[in-house]
Amino acid sequence: MENRTVYIGVDFSMNSPAFAIYSPGIGYEYLNVFNTCKISKAKNFNVIDYMVGPNGQMLKHLHSAIIMEFRRDMPIEEPKEIGIENYWKIFMGRNEKMANFYVDRLKSILRDKYNYKDGDKVIMGIENYQYASFGDSTIQLIEMTSVFKSKIMSSGIVKLNDFYVWPSPLIKMHYAKNGNAVKYDMLYAFKSMHNPKSHEFHKLVHTNFEDMYKKTISKKLKYDKKGKPLTNIKYEVISPIDDIIDAHFLLEYTRFRVGM
Repeated sequence: MENRTVYIGVDFSMNSPAFAIYSPGIGYEYLNVFNTCKISKAKNFNVIDYMVGPNGQMLKHLHSAIIMEFRRDMPIEEPKEIGIENYWKIFMGRNEKMANFYVDRLKSILRDKYNYKDGDKVIMGIENYQYASFGDSTIQLIEMTSVFKSKIMSSGIVKLNDFYVWPSPLIKMHYAKNGNAVKYDMLYAFKSMHNPKSHEFHKLVHTNFEDMYKKTISKKLKYDKKGKPLTNIKYEVISPIDDIIDAHFLLEYTRFRVGM
């Protein structure tokens, strides 16, 4: 039997990491691990909000289209409430626990869905850090991502030569024709690229496209440096749809650059 090649795109984040998986002849699979501890404090409009809104079926549809895991492993307390030394002990312990969970979950999907065996090649692409928005959360993300990278390579699933890190503007330029593309642009590019029959998630985006984002209109009009008025309409893609799509394009770009 020929050895199989599997591609994985990883959109790593603190509260909603997403993984897109593909192998020729088998197709796509998507995994999202959603941290429910931060829902009440989250700034982004997310799929959990749909449970109490007019689109309450979205969570059910998403569950049938992708693999979703809900976790409560992120400490809710702020450092000032429990002490910085205790916070970092909890955070570092959580990094180890979650990284092991991600690796074990990927292993089971590879084994059960893609018939993974010794000798098969797994090629992984992950997004580079956004240094332009560097802050405390970026440091935490770097620490958490580093643990995951170490775990995935020490597991033997991905070898160092098959691990790629891609700058976000490169992905955006390739698929949305704009290095500064926003989440909505990537959502639209995704819809334009894929046949809805190729996967349940692709079908979900096609048939429920207007439910994939929230449209808001700002009362205050903003202007660019030249004094030209900017649009006051904002399209905010719901989470974790945006994370899954980012992982998907990291997967596709990895295939484009190093695969088939």
